[in-house]
Parts: sequence; C-alpha cells; structure tokens
Amino acid sequence: MGAAALLLGALTWPLLFTYSGFAGDWEHHLWLLWHQSLAVKEGHFPGFFLNSAYSVFNPIYAFYGGTLFAAGGILSLALGEAPLQAYVIMCVLDFAAALGGWYWLARMAGIGRWMAMVPGLIFITSAYYVMLIYVRGDWPEFTGVSMIPLMVAAGLSVLRADRLRAGAAVALAVSGVLFFGSHNLTLLLAVSVQIGRASCRERV
Repeated sequence: MGAAALLLGALTWPLLFTYSGFAGDWEHHLWLLWHQSLAVKEGHFPGFFLNSAYSVFNPIYAFYGGTLFAAGGILSLALGEAPLQAYVIMCVLDFAAALGGWYWLARMAGIGRWMAMVPGLIFITSAYYVMLIYVRGDWPEFTGVSMIPLMVAAGLSVLRADRLRAGAAVALAVSGVLFFGSHNLTLLLAVSVQIGRASCRERV
C-alpha cells in the first residue's frame, strides 16, 4: 500500500505542486469548468449553453462533458470559487478511482492484497493514461477512462452480492454518472459503431 501511495503521489505531483498548464486542452477544459461554475452561481443550476465573447447559446454542455463540468463547477463554488483547485482535486480523484477500481477487481478475482495492486499500478502508469492528462490535457476522456475499472468492479459487486451494499451502490452510481457524463460524444460513436457491426453481421 505504501508503494502504491508513493507512486500515486509521484504521478499527481505535477498537478499538485507545479503551476504548469501542461499541454493540449488543459486550459480549455478549466475554462469550461469555470464558466459552468458561473452558471451555477447565477442561476443555481448548471447550464446547457456557453455564453462568452466567442459564442452565444453554444450548447457544448449538452453534448460534451456536461455532467463532469457541472460537478466541477459545484465543487469550485463549494471551495470558495476556486476552479483550479476543483479541477486538480477531480483529476487526483480520477487517478485514485482507476487504481482503486483495479484493486477491487483483482481482489474479487481472488488475488492477494499485495499482488492486487499490480493491475492498477500498470494501468495508471501506462503511456496512454498518463498522456491523456499531461500531454493531451483531455480531462473528460481521462475521467471517463478512469471510471471504467471502478464502474465494472462496483457493478460486479452489486450483481454478485446477496443484498445491496451501500458502498458498492454509491460507487456504481458515482462512477456511472461520471463515466456516461464525461465523454458522451465518444460513447455515442461507440454505440453507433456497435449498432453498425451488429447490422452487418445480420446481413451476412
């Protein structure tokens, strides 16, 4: 556990202790989170539209990461209008969710405590995963990918349990909401591809 905590600390160090904006869409997503926090502050509800000097009634939140940006905006207000801190906290929680989800899956598979840390450590240090947040700066996709192991583990736990356990149910609800509400354009594309493949198989 100590080694996992140290590795998690090393991976999140740039988020916590540097002032870098990193690359890709990092600042763009932070800006969208900030705008959603303003919408919540002014109207008490998240908005579907982005109104700025560059666009009016742009329905970006209805099609891309609306739930995620709303959660970030609410957290920002809870922290005293601190969008950057909210952004960083949610990114760190994404790392923890991915690591915890893989650990949970490994334990359900009967793997011992020490070895159960290995799948999650491999996952969060993979080039693709680290690239999402530090190279591409794609926070919605990073969150969606991070929620997959936790959502699968919580879902299996709920299905296999004799009675509903509050912890597993909450984990499934939170991970499901963030997964489906973080990168919905990708989900739509994936569903469309699967429908197309199924249609082709029926014709063959």
